[in-house]
Order: sequence, then structure tokens, then C-alpha cells
Amino acid sequence: MPERNLIASMSRIPLAAIALSACLGIGGEALAQAPEIGLWYNQSGRGGIETYMCGDNLCGRVVWLKQPLTSAGKPMYDGNNPDPIKRGRHICGLTTISGLKRLQGGGWGDGQAYNPEEGKSYSVSVRYGG
Repeated sequence: MPERNLIASMSRIPLAAIALSACLGIGGEALAQAPEIGLWYNQSGRGGIETYMCGDNLCGRVVWLKQPLTSAGKPMYDGNNPDPIKRGRHICGLTTISGLKRLQGGGWGDGQAYNPEEGKSYSVSVRYGG
């Protein structure tokens, strides 16, 4: 599986959006402890991901789409998923980052990132400048 650097394809949402994270259940203490936890958007500006702790791992789910509806006015679904059973899942709320484990030198690794636009999963790591 190819590896993608998550930070290369995502940017931090401005401080006002971080305040929203409190409404989504991410406490200020968690934000202070781990700079990668919070709300992020992709470089195209078409989607927002909330990253959060899932056990000892880092995970992320889609919480915002610039265009959440199809041209027919229906919610966006995971229609490109290779598993036909999963094609009925809504994109909003979909877990797209999973299993990232904390690395000793900082950052996270050995995780998976699912791209619903392609219906493909990738190995992913998160590194940051601190």
C-alpha cells in the first residue's frame, strides 16, 4: 500500500474552528497534549476531518463537506467503495483515518487512510514540526 504523509495533504483549520471541537467532544486538555488532535481540512478545501483518540491510536472522521449533497440533492455516499455493502455509508461521519500508533520520536505511524473519492486505502503517517 502506498504511504501518504497526512500533513502534506491536510492543513489546520483556524482557531475559531478549534472552538467548535469542544462541541464535538474534544476537550481542551487533549488539544494541548497533542497538536494533531482537532479539526483539519484537506488542501482542496472541500472536506474537514476531526482527528481524535480511539483507544491508544489516532483516528479521524469526516465532519464537514463543502458540497455534502449530490446534484440530485441526496447526501454524498461512499459509492466508490470496493465493498458493495459499504457503498451506502454517508461520507459525513465516515471514519477515514484509523489505527495510527504514536511513534517514539514524535508523530504517528502504521495507520490507514481511506479516500472515499477513489475508494482506496493507503498507509499513512503523521509528522509535525512541533
